Amino acid sequence: MSKTLRNILLASGAVVGGYFAYRYLRGVRLRSQLAYQAQQERNKWENYSETDPETANIIADYWRTGVGWNWVTAEDVQTQTFQEQYAWSAAFISWLMRVSGAKDDFFYSSTHAGYLVDAKNNRLNNKGRFKAYDIVEQKPRKGDVICRTRPASRDDLNYSNLLATDLLHCDVVTGKEDGYVTAVGGNLSNKVKQIDISVDGNGFVNEPDYFAIIKT
Repeated sequence: MSKTLRNILLASGAVVGGYFAYRYLRGVRLRSQLAYQAQQERNKWENYSETDPETANIIADYWRTGVGWNWVTAEDVQTQTFQEQYAWSAAFISWLMRVSGAKDDFFYSSTHAGYLVDAKNNRLNNKGRFKAYDIVEQKPRKGDVICRTRPASRDDLNYSNLLATDLLHCDVVTGKEDGYVTAVGGNLSNKVKQIDISVDGNGFVNEPDYFAIIKT
């Protein structure tokens, strides 16, 4: 091998290695920021509920910034009609992604199924920054989004038959302890709240109803 060819190969390897290192570090930063921002919001809501006047502007901003619904006002949020028609937990996840720097890589949606279907398609087509997996395939880590069915979900809902019209709920993983992970979600008991989700000895979620996980 000539010296020139060897130098070219070394330079190419450095470029490729640098590219993958950049992508890895970018993902680490985003996951860390998501977890941090989720905790900040949880702390903000500690003594409040969605029916309190102090939170109306916060929820309206989740809709405007997260989903792009610029028409939503604090007055809208305080009406019973709006609260019954528009659950804001998915808007909260979209807001977290937006302010944490996900940019155009995330499918900002007013429903959890909207962005979960997009992430699943990314995984199936091997494209995109966010990819959704069956909950038994990947262990949760900080910054991941884990999704579960709701009482109003159809009985046979799972990862393989997920539809964009499905009703579900998702939270952002914020930490890991012995036997469980912590996660923060919106519209839990009418506020931003932290929950504990048990994992098995291998680190996989082992609670019922959880069926999908979004990784970046």
